[in-house]
Amino acid sequence: MKLSRKWAGIVTSVLVSLCMSVAMSFAMTAVNTGLDGDFVGRWLRGFAVAFIIALPVGFVVVPLIQNVVAKLTAD
Repeated sequence: MKLSRKWAGIVTSVLVSLCMSVAMSFAMTAVNTGLDGDFVGRWLRGFAVAFIIALPVGFVVVPLIQNVVAKLTAD
């Protein structure tokens, strides 16, 4: 199954936001609180907050970055 071009930007923004939220919340939770028995719970709470913030930012920032890259690259 292939997505239409109409959905490409939305899916890209969601996936970028998801990947960055997972990676950053994991790293910051591990650095700030350590890897102990309650790590997964703290990480999931941190991820939820991070994703809520990252998703709208992704919808704004990803298209801007794509436009800048398009202007910087040759056809």
